[in-house]
Amino acid sequence: RHAADNAGRAVIREYADRAMAGFQKTMDSKNPSSIFFYSAQADDFARIRAALDDDPMANQLLDELEQSWKIYHLYFTGKGYASNKMRAEMMKRHFWSYYQQARTDNNLPKVIFKFGANHMYRGANGLNVFDIGNFVSELASREGTASCHLYVIGKRGFQNAYTPFADESAKQQ
Repeated sequence: RHAADNAGRAVIREYADRAMAGFQKTMDSKNPSSIFFYSAQADDFARIRAALDDDPMANQLLDELEQSWKIYHLYFTGKGYASNKMRAEMMKRHFWSYYQQARTDNNLPKVIFKFGANHMYRGANGLNVFDIGNFVSELASREGTASCHLYVIGKRGFQNAYTPFADESAKQQ
């Protein structure tokens, strides 16, 4: 929709088709190596950016997509700590932006989160990252309020091991 011309639209369509085909292959094969974030390269984002109009919203969305790709690329290349730290910083930036918009002089917004357990720790989490949960706890302390962190875990059944396309062997009882 935001492509500058027919050539630009063709580039965007190519990447959209590539992403959908990769997702379907990943789901069918239960192997994440086909998803766009796994196979994309930095120059793919430059190519997409060149195909877009100077539409601020389209470019902002592409910036977010590229930052997410960098996070996953770090993880896929064995840099788990850097990936998780960058993800936590991104979540904190997004939260802070929304919080600032919702806050008024006389009103501190009430906030509820639903994240995986590693994101909601107070202090450093199991990956040694000070994640969004710690950020919110510190913010509540600064604002003179409190935060409540609740960890919910099933009593019985199976838990998928971090990925929706894992085979049965990746599930934990």
